[in-house]
Amino acid sequence: MMSRHLRIFSGESTARVLVFNVSDDLWRAHADALSSGDCQFSRVATLAEACHQLNTSHWDVCLTSVDRSVNELLEILRTVEANRSATQVVAFTADGQIPEACDTNSASAHSGRLFCLDNESSARRLGTAIDLAAERAQRLSETERLRRQVRNRTYRELVGHSSAVLNLKREIQGVADEGCPVLINSAPGAEAGVVAQAIHDASPVGHRPLIRIQCGVLSSEQLERELIGGEETPDLPASQGRLGQAEGSTLFLDEVETIAVTVQRSLLRLLQSGHYRDPITRDVRQFKVRIVAASYGDLEAAVRRGEFREDLYRFLRASTVTVPGLSERLEDIGLLAEHFLTQAAHQEGRPSKRLTVEALSLLRQHAWPGNVAQLRNAIFRACAVDVGPMLTAADIAPWLEEVQEDTGPVAGVSLKEMERKLIEATFARCAGNRERTAQMLQIGLRTLSGKLREYGYPPRGGPGSNLVRRNQARAA
Repeated sequence: MMSRHLRIFSGESTARVLVFNVSDDLWRAHADALSSGDCQFSRVATLAEACHQLNTSHWDVCLTSVDRSVNELLEILRTVEANRSATQVVAFTADGQIPEACDTNSASAHSGRLFCLDNESSARRLGTAIDLAAERAQRLSETERLRRQVRNRTYRELVGHSSAVLNLKREIQGVADEGCPVLINSAPGAEAGVVAQAIHDASPVGHRPLIRIQCGVLSSEQLERELIGGEETPDLPASQGRLGQAEGSTLFLDEVETIAVTVQRSLLRLLQSGHYRDPITRDVRQFKVRIVAASYGDLEAAVRRGEFREDLYRFLRASTVTVPGLSERLEDIGLLAEHFLTQAAHQEGRPSKRLTVEALSLLRQHAWPGNVAQLRNAIFRACAVDVGPMLTAADIAPWLEEVQEDTGPVAGVSLKEMERKLIEATFARCAGNRERTAQMLQIGLRTLSGKLREYGYPPRGGPGSNLVRRNQARAA
């Protein structure tokens, strides 16, 4: 083992150099220059041992030479490429040029990974080549480390290690840098919003905020105002549009399938033109935004039915990402449950609860028609009404009833009717327990009792009430 000082690389790490197929004469000719400083050298005798070292250990540089055949050098390059490591290769060749076989068979020659020296090169020139190679390797390693940190932050809400989630992360990484529109195809409750945020975070504009428009709750007039802003009216103040807020960033159009056909043409024209007239100043404003849209239905089928414009569909689906449902990633349920338990504890300011074995088994056996959103709601609601340190199967079971596909507002139903539906559904899920129902709805117990009395429920403790039935059951 010998060491020398890296004259060019200024980092604190000692560069590690693997030496293979360098003749004793060549080694001795440069020994004096290589024996001073902090660079660590280790020699191996065979190609198999060299490849084993490259596969199992970190090396900044591999120093080798080409005698009669280039095959061993090609195998070294293939091993390094297969590992996607930062290792650089310095090779002695007869003329100091990249061998023709390397030039045609390996991307390494074009990526700057391979440095070639002629056999008569001075020790000084060899030292400079190793310095440059080690510097590049360590910078590439640091860049990759930073990229991993960014990826970890990017996917912090995308919990799971299943093959479906790993494929989803690869899809996200594949479209993040493109800059063209992305269409996210998702079932309701399958975390399309989380995926949109991950695409944005992994993109070059990820340091800017993601701007979101919830298309499903906006009328045609409201959507236009939301996009480009509007003047002050008796009901609304003057406002800047989301396109202006998203300048140089990403605009997320959620529930894009709900946009009225009458608005789709003007929306496409607006997005393609890249400019609009400010409704307040009347100036023409240019905008440059990345469009990410999410659909919770089959847009292609909607196009065939005439419910969605084909040209807008083609514009949005320049790139696509498909979000797997929870039924396709059941092995992630344990991690997701822990994640939501931690979130619930943080929200409520309590210690995090744990699931019993039976509770986890119940979660894994469920069909999850409402996907990740249903799991999250079940965990949060069970935590809200249970004060113990553990969540049992009995605590969670009431929240696993079949859900309707559309859990949002129902057109044509009054606010008073919706309030009654919510109170009665929660009262039933809590098995008639008024304290738990009030806690879940975050209203006072007297308010709840008044509402139930208004709906015709017997008074607390009166004939036919749940309290009387529970007391009768205990007596029996």
